[in-house]
Amino acid sequence: MQRDWCYKIVDGTQGQVASKTNCESVGGRLALISSQDEMNAARSYMQGYSGRAFIDGTDAAQEGVWLDAEGNAMPYSGWTVSEPNGGSGENCKGIAASEVFDVGCIGSQYATLGLCEQ
Repeated sequence: MQRDWCYKIVDGTQGQVASKTNCESVGGRLALISSQDEMNAARSYMQGYSGRAFIDGTDAAQEGVWLDAEGNAMPYSGWTVSEPNGGSGENCKGIAASEVFDVGCIGSQYATLGLCEQ
């Protein structure tokens, strides 16, 4: 079954929590990637943007154990080869057209957008 995803970009310069709030303010949620098909769709959408975006996912509570915003195990990781690689300094998940990576959670130079799903 083909599923269509609806994405929107919001400001993410203040970090992942602010990106989540910004997504909620436009009626969405921070994107939670749950399959390879959805990863492909999200990365394709990101081709229209030069920046990198925060998505749902953090290992802040326990290094290496990635959870969604509700505290559930991530349904799909989709990491780019050699990621995650930031240790305790990069506890949030990000996406770009060509990669999925770990990144600092607060106002990161590596992610300045938020990817929302509706």
